[in-house]
Amino acid sequence: MKFSDEEMFAFACDFSSNSPQIFAHSIKILLATFAPILLCTSAASARPNEWSEREAAAEAQHDIHAHKIKFYWYGGYASMPIGVPARYFHIADRYPHADGGIGCLVYDRALRERQRKYSETYNKLVLSYVLRKQ
Repeated sequence: MKFSDEEMFAFACDFSSNSPQIFAHSIKILLATFAPILLCTSAASARPNEWSEREAAAEAQHDIHAHKIKFYWYGGYASMPIGVPARYFHIADRYPHADGGIGCLVYDRALRERQRKYSETYNKLVLSYVLRKQ
């Protein structure tokens, strides 16, 4: 089926007269579709809320079951995977590094201490799993 130029122009004019309503409806559909996806993605990649040992154990178990092994690195100039004995640093170095309190400048000592305990608890649980797996 072929349309003449006049018919195509008429169709384009009719479409453009409704375009603000169509555009608004399209935006609503896009927002309704992608808003939950964006919220879930940001929640999944969020940092720990409390930096508590309980939360560290829960995250470690979740990551182990999901096979997403990582180690939290903690410290200033020479950060390290705290909670991992020095003889196993080479194992921890093979996996992705997560920020468990890295940096020389510390403005909140209480937060830094919670980060240290969190990183240590998480790393011990993950290391024990990795060693059993080998």
